[in-house]
Amino acid sequence: MCGKDLMQAAGSVTKKPAKWLVKKGYLAGTDAAQERAGAAAKDLPNAQEVLALLAAAVDQTAPPRHGDAIEDHFWIEKIEPGKLWLKPITAHPDVIGPIHVPKRVTKLCQPMWDIGGAVAKVGDQWRLIEVWNVTP
Repeated sequence: MCGKDLMQAAGSVTKKPAKWLVKKGYLAGTDAAQERAGAAAKDLPNAQEVLALLAAAVDQTAPPRHGDAIEDHFWIEKIEPGKLWLKPITAHPDVIGPIHVPKRVTKLCQPMWDIGGAVAKVGDQWRLIEVWNVTP
């Protein structure tokens, strides 16, 4: 819900209070939390860019007709340049893919990121037909 610059700053800024809490004896150690904060500084802006890229791709390529859609949250199971394989969290037992996406998407995202949206079988291929959010 904020811009890329603020997301990057948030990861760095949370490290300082963590160090202070350790120094004052309120926490035993924050190395893992500081690592997560550093990763968040990079991953959160990338997730926002992936969301924008996927939303634009869906707008350009969404088919007028498709089979039954699967609406869910999907873990990114596998990544190849321009292709994603998604594992639905609740609605479908199998990994779905490959799903063709812009190559920039596959450069930015990571396995196990969560994509909220809908996929559908169009002909013999799976396609994203809606994207609501992307979370590292």
